[in-house]
Amino acid sequence: MVTIVKNKEGGVDFSIVTESGKTLVKGTGLTNESDVRTLIDRMSAQQERFYKVARKTDHNGRFHFSVLDKEGSLIAQSGTYGSEAGMENGIKNFKNSIAQLGPS
Repeated sequence: MVTIVKNKEGGVDFSIVTESGKTLVKGTGLTNESDVRTLIDRMSAQQERFYKVARKTDHNGRFHFSVLDKEGSLIAQSGTYGSEAGMENGIKNFKNSIAQLGPS
C-alpha cells in the first residue's frame, strides 16, 4: 500500500506500507500524487533495472537501506533496524511490496 501526504513545501511525501501497517520506506520531495504513481509504476515494472538498494550502517551500529534510482539519486529511505538480518528482511518485503503494487 502507498500512502501519500502533502508536505509543508507544497509537494508530496509518500510511504510504502505493508499489509500489517509497517512502513518500509519513506520518500519526499515529489511534486504531486501523479508523480508518486508514476514512480511506483516504474519501480514495479522495471524493478531493479530502475532502482537499486544501498545498505548502510549508522554511527550507532543500526542498519537501514536507501532506494536509489539508476543515476544514484535518492528515491526513499527505510527506518532503522537493530540487525542486518532485520534490514535484509525489510529489503525483501520492500521488493515484494513493489512487485505487488504493479503498474496502475
